Amino acid sequence: MWESLVTDVLIWQSAPLHVVHYERLVNNTDLYLRGMLHFLRVPEDEERLSCVSSHLAGPVKSVDKKAVDPFTSSEKMKIAKAVDRVNRLLLLLGYPVIASSQKT
Repeated sequence: MWESLVTDVLIWQSAPLHVVHYERLVNNTDLYLRGMLHFLRVPEDEERLSCVSSHLAGPVKSVDKKAVDPFTSSEKMKIAKAVDRVNRLLLLLGYPVIASSQKT
């Protein structure tokens, strides 16, 4: 469903799109948040950006603290193939691509 949604938006959306990949957002939160705010024409609020920057690390607040991987090896392979197909479309359309999820 994710692949279908992303593909439809990339192909059929007439409004401008701003593609942000999770990994890049996590690795450089301030830069990518500022880029999203600029794209959306939302004024930057330094106090809020500072607050976000001060809460990037630490435990996620959840009831169950155990790390559980909900995906089987087969599901992970299907996800990696979907990411690769979306990457090819992103590349074709001139957007940044997602870091490869397949282990070689």
